[in-house]
Amino acid sequence: MLTSSHPLLPLFMCPRFNPNPKPDTYRLNDSRAQRIVWLLEELDVNYSIKIFKLTSSGLAPPELGKIHPLGKSPVLTISFPSEPDRETIVLAESGFIVQYLCDHFSPKNGRATLVPERWVRGKERQIGGETEGWMRYQYLLHYAEGSFALTLVIAVILSIFKSKKIPFLIRLITGFVADKIYQAFVLPT
Repeated sequence: MLTSSHPLLPLFMCPRFNPNPKPDTYRLNDSRAQRIVWLLEELDVNYSIKIFKLTSSGLAPPELGKIHPLGKSPVLTISFPSEPDRETIVLAESGFIVQYLCDHFSPKNGRATLVPERWVRGKERQIGGETEGWMRYQYLLHYAEGSFALTLVIAVILSIFKSKKIPFLIRLITGFVADKIYQAFVLPT
């Protein structure tokens, strides 16, 4: 288990949040879950990582399903060692984890934050009262898992068709086809 410890953590915790949460991230090797680790580092949060290896068939191991019923990566748990009776929070899906971490672990009270101010002063909770920065933040947060994700998945699959895993003579054909698909569908987006 890898651990990251940051002595300034209490200075950066949101005051309305328990100052002693213990986030643990569960990820698969070769997965997109690295961005959760990156965000935890950016937020200077003390966390631990549990890495699971994909099975020989390329699937997540059953142990991951014991943490969250989806059995996929990433998963983030937040426990409260100083409050043993408090239930552990279990989060799945990258976008939700990112938003939760930004909402609860971003610096507040006059210090810089990863989440822009939501409301224009005097327009709180009104339709259209959001700041331009907050609207852009929401758009990019959801774009990454929405429209962009499909393009990224197609690019990854096409790269497999050109990889050395494919026999050389077959790769000449699959590589040519992959290049044409890439030019037609991935590059224009």
